[in-house]
Amino acid sequence: MLTHFELLQNSMNKSEGVEENQLGKEDELDELSDDELNTENNPSYFTTNGKWTTETLERVTAIIPRNDRFAEITSESNKKRKSNLRFWIAPIQFSKDNHQSDVIRVEDVKIPYCLETGYGTKFVYMCLPEDLRNLLINNKISDYNLNINESNLIGAGGWWKHVSSVKNKFGYVSDGEKAFNPLSLKKFFDEFSAGLTATLYLRLVCKASTDRMKELDNNVQRNLKVEVLQAYITSIDKDITQPFRRSPNVPKPLQKDVTPEKVKTQLFKMGLLKELKLPQKSMADQKSCNITTSA
Repeated sequence: MLTHFELLQNSMNKSEGVEENQLGKEDELDELSDDELNTENNPSYFTTNGKWTTETLERVTAIIPRNDRFAEITSESNKKRKSNLRFWIAPIQFSKDNHQSDVIRVEDVKIPYCLETGYGTKFVYMCLPEDLRNLLINNKISDYNLNINESNLIGAGGWWKHVSSVKNKFGYVSDGEKAFNPLSLKKFFDEFSAGLTATLYLRLVCKASTDRMKELDNNVQRNLKVEVLQAYITSIDKDITQPFRRSPNVPKPLQKDVTPEKVKTQLFKMGLLKELKLPQKSMADQKSCNITTSA
């Protein structure tokens, strides 16, 4: 399996060059944590233990951030694209005994193969442990409404999340120096036509948006999002069933779907159209029209 990964990496480097290894603006925006990943000299319970079960969660607390812990992250590009909105974020902290961190390790995360546009480049679906979700639900605060689940994603086997900003975050760890080697997920899926299992270092964050002139308060709903810091592929799995959307995206109408004027006129006469907009005449047609009025 390692040989396959190395071949994929070589192919990625030749075709995409250095640009593939540079973080995009959205990736930089999402990486706000000052916490370092675990090293041999800096062990942490949350970056060494990746099993999230009832037993391992004993004495673990999820600290949901209160309103005054949120920071505004509205960038200049956000202001240009969505000039009427402001964006806010705060990480969830995890605590046990003398350990506290907003970076956690999660093992055996299932990521399915999917043919949706942008999958593997802009986003992926991942199945996180049900016990991790239950921990968050049990530690929710009453200050504001926090949406933990994906409102439009349904799947079996655990807690399914839609995760963006995954470019350069997935790869394999080489033996010896234990170096992380990023891989193109798009090339991985194209090569194997299968899903994967991975060990993830991630953050769970609360995000919100407000109108341009409004400050963040407890009346604003927050959504829980997953930020992948690094992901180590541990196996290739063809048996992962992808989730489905509760309400799938509807494609835009095509030109051949435009309702004929004759049909619209009939609908208007039946009272099914509030207003009938007839095609605009060209200036030449308007000049050729003789308009007469009675005295």
